[in-house]
Amino acid sequence: MCLLKDEGGARLRKMELQNRALGAKLTWKMYEHPNKLWCRIFRKKYLDMDNPNRILTIADATGGSSTWNFLWDSRSIITDHLSWHIGNGQMAKFWRDSWEGEQVLGDLFAKQDWVNEVESKISLFVKDYVDDSSDIGGRLGWKSIDIGDSRLCLKLTELLKNRCITQSEQEDTIFWCASKSGKYSVKLAYEIQRQRVRDSSWPYYLYWNNIGLPKAGAFLWIALHGKILTSDRLKLIGIVGPSWCIMCKRNEESANYLLLRCPFAEGCWEWLMNKLQFTSVRNESLKDFLVAWPKNTQSKWSGLWRISPALLSWHIWKERNRRIFREIALSVEEVISKIKEGIEEVINGKPPKVKPLRYDNWDRDMESNWTLKDWGWGSSLLPILIGS
Repeated sequence: MCLLKDEGGARLRKMELQNRALGAKLTWKMYEHPNKLWCRIFRKKYLDMDNPNRILTIADATGGSSTWNFLWDSRSIITDHLSWHIGNGQMAKFWRDSWEGEQVLGDLFAKQDWVNEVESKISLFVKDYVDDSSDIGGRLGWKSIDIGDSRLCLKLTELLKNRCITQSEQEDTIFWCASKSGKYSVKLAYEIQRQRVRDSSWPYYLYWNNIGLPKAGAFLWIALHGKILTSDRLKLIGIVGPSWCIMCKRNEESANYLLLRCPFAEGCWEWLMNKLQFTSVRNESLKDFLVAWPKNTQSKWSGLWRISPALLSWHIWKERNRRIFREIALSVEEVISKIKEGIEEVINGKPPKVKPLRYDNWDRDMESNWTLKDWGWGSSLLPILIGS
C-alpha cells in the first residue's frame, strides 16, 4: 500500500517514515529558531551550550526524555545531508565536513591515516587552507598541501580545482543540501527514507488509470499481490473448504490459476487477445503475463489495452462467486458477452482527455470488432491511417 504506483502500491504514506520526518523537523527548528522557549530548554538540559549549531554537530546526546530521544533518533535524516556555506571559513572543517554541497573531502580517499597528520600540522578548518593571494575568477584558490604522496597530491589538486570559494566576514552557515532552497522539507525527508531499489515491473497502468472501472482496477491490483480470497489464501487464515477451482474442478484454486491458467480463464483471454489482435505466451504468473501487455498509448482506441485486463479478471471473479454463493453457472460464451459489454460501456462512457496522436489500421480493425463511440476525431485522424 505504501509503495509507489509503478512499484505495485497505492502511494499511501508509511507512518513510521512520516513520523521520523516530522521528528527531524523538530531538530531543524531547534537550529533555525534557537530562541524559542522549548528550544532553549532542550539546549540547556541536553546540549549544555547556547550554540544553535550544536544540535546538528554534537556526536552523542542520547539518554534523555522520550521526546528528546525521538528527536535525536530522527536527527540523522538532517545530518546525513548537511553542508556548510563558507563565509569566513572558521567553522566548517576542511577534511571532515561537507561544504558548498560537495562530498566530504576526506571520504574521497580510501586511506585516511594521513588526514589526521595534515590536520595536526595545518588546521581543522577551511580558512587555514585558503590562499588569500590567489584570485580565480573572483574566487579564492588553495594553498599547496604537502601530504607526502605525489599521487595523492595530484588527486587532491584535481579535486580542489572545482572547489574554489568566495570568503566573507560572515560566519559559516549550515544548509540542508537535499533541497534546492537549503531548508528542511518533510516531503523530501520522507522521499529520502523510502528510496530503495525501484521495482518498475508492475503493470500499474492497467489498474491505476483514469478511464477504467475503479473497482475492477482495484481488484486486479489486489489479485496481482495474491491477496484475493481464493482457496489457497483461505487456508492460510484458517478457513478450510473445497480446494479445487470451482470453474474447472481440476486443480487447486489460486489467483494465478483462477484468472489465467484455468481453462475457463484461458478461453476468455484467448477471445480478448483475438479481438485486440495480440498474441503472447501465457506465463504461469498473472503479473508476468500482464507486464508484457502492450501499452500503446498514442492511438485512438489505446484505452482498450488499458481497461480490458482488469474488466476480464473482474468478470471471471464475479462468475466464480456466482457459482459458489448462488449456484448459478454461466458458460464461457455468456461471460465473454458480459466482458465485451463491460469494456464497450467503459470505453464509450467518456471521451479521452487528450486527443489521440495516431489512427492506424489497428484502430480501424477495433472499430469493426467492437461497438465504439466516435468522439468526432475519426475524420481528422483518417489521413494518418492511409499513410499516403
